Amino acid sequence: MPFDEPSPKPTPRSRTLRRIVGGVSLGLGALGALVGFTSEPISGLLGPSIWGNLREVDPGRFYRSGQLSARALDQTLDALGVRTIISLRGHSTHHDWYRDEARVAKERGVALHNIHLSARRLPRPEEIANLLALYRTAERPILVHCASGADRAGEASALYQIEHMGRTREEALEMLTLRQRHVAWLRPAKRRFIERYQGEDWVVGVYDPCSRDVRVELRPSTCDAPRP
Repeated sequence: MPFDEPSPKPTPRSRTLRRIVGGVSLGLGALGALVGFTSEPISGLLGPSIWGNLREVDPGRFYRSGQLSARALDQTLDALGVRTIISLRGHSTHHDWYRDEARVAKERGVALHNIHLSARRLPRPEEIANLLALYRTAERPILVHCASGADRAGEASALYQIEHMGRTREEALEMLTLRQRHVAWLRPAKRRFIERYQGEDWVVGVYDPCSRDVRVELRPSTCDAPRP
């Protein structure tokens, strides 16, 4: 059964904040592309690499990106042979981007899973547990994406590198740098979780995103109560 976590419906205030932060992130990402901070584009996928922040994490097995247009997604699935898409934006049938992605995935026979993570806060234990379970069972190659491909996708890519590529936390943190258009001071919770990560058993049995040890030096808004 596919994971199909819903995303919360945005409020007017949250939409405004997302536009502001998204604009800043997009501007910095564009600057990074211009001055050579970003990674080399994937061969044959120049458009998705530049505009969709498409990156290779584990060659032939795992890729990351922002939200791709229907055309760019179709091109990417074909070129890379992707068999599984993991959207970190949640199940959002009220958005065109979700409907377009679901349609392209269905036409291509690609599995689509939806797990809702937030770019602003620390992840909840059940969200990470669901993601790690998918990593164990999903058919490769996998494409994981969020909206920009910089924050949630970086966090998810760092976890994949630790669990499936044998990388250290320090090495995996390279998935959350300006090179991937991640601006740490805007989204500090993403690097903080990877810095504290100690494996799946820790996530399930010990990790509390609201604990002072995990949340130290972060704003209170990076932690919230579990969903009912």
